Amino acid sequence: HTVLNESDQFGQFLLDHVEKHGFPVHNCNKNDASFSTGHCVAIVSKGERSFMTHQGCVGAFSAQQLDLPIMIKTDHHTHIHVAGYFNVDGFHNGSLKQALRQVRMERAAENQKLGSEAAASRSTTMSLVTQHDATKEWDGGLKEVAPLLDFLIMNELEANSILKKHAK
Repeated sequence: HTVLNESDQFGQFLLDHVEKHGFPVHNCNKNDASFSTGHCVAIVSKGERSFMTHQGCVGAFSAQQLDLPIMIKTDHHTHIHVAGYFNVDGFHNGSLKQALRQVRMERAAENQKLGSEAAASRSTTMSLVTQHDATKEWDGGLKEVAPLLDFLIMNELEANSILKKHAK
């Protein structure tokens, strides 16, 4: 699942690339075509990295736009990766938690019906990259989402900022 504008040059570039490599992609962009495809440029200097981000249609993306039935009914191992959590306001304050919990619960129930042999080929893993929080709030409900994740990925600055916020 991603959000991009299939009509703009960058969106088409991304679609062509994933198609070339046989990678399935489900575009959840339900907004009008005036939203451009978001992108981020990483600038590295003297071992430090900075990012310049244009949110584009990602700024209007929300957990409600995820196609949960597709995620749930996938008949093979699936990994759900959330990139840039703090940059997607529509994932904050319980909405992503609710979606991920639903995927986990319904896939587990489906696996139980299928039996252990079939369920062995339908595992579900989830990961999330926090990304830097431009608002400096370091929250967005991350503490509630974290127990649903198999992997939580962040750099030292992000980790320290999150720990300071939640150690109070």
